Amino acid sequence: MSNLERRYRVLLQFYPPESEPGRTDEMISTLMDASAEGQAWPTARETLDLVLNGLRERARCCGGGERAAAKGRLASISAIG
Repeated sequence: MSNLERRYRVLLQFYPPESEPGRTDEMISTLMDASAEGQAWPTARETLDLVLNGLRERARCCGGGERAAAKGRLASISAIG
């Protein structure tokens, strides 16, 4: 697994747990296909998009009960930095 793929996987943790099998792998494949050769980090735009859309989807499907879990995940991800 490349560093870029690993970093994308960290960002995809903002999304709710998979509802469809293979969804994360499909998203990773799309992101990797669209990345520039030799790219080691997600762009700022990709990062913002993945974080905001992941949190939006989590809030939409999971409701209020997951907010504390999402905050805990956000704190653990920011520690990876």
